[in-house]
Amino acid sequence: MVVEGWDPQVHVKIGDIEVDFVLTNPDRGIRLVVEVDGETVIKPDGEIIETHIGGSHKDKSRDTFLMGKGYKVLRVQTRSIRETPRDVLRKIAETLELNREDDILD
Repeated sequence: MVVEGWDPQVHVKIGDIEVDFVLTNPDRGIRLVVEVDGETVIKPDGEIIETHIGGSHKDKSRDTFLMGKGYKVLRVQTRSIRETPRDVLRKIAETLELNREDDILD
């Protein structure tokens, strides 16, 4: 992605908030925030539980703020990153409106 002009950054401060990931491409004028929702908790019996699945009022307020600053916002679940990473990359590519999926999947 960096070769294609994308600059990925982790834990970026935008105003008063810290976001999980930011992808920018100055040549294309695109800025995308990727927020990872859900904390994985493993219970003593081995059961995996996802907490904070998103959609809270706080999330919506953050999204509105970020969009007002010119960012697109994509929320993905922790579980999706772990279980279906190519699908997450595909969603990022779609959100960035890339013509070629290969721009981000390579």
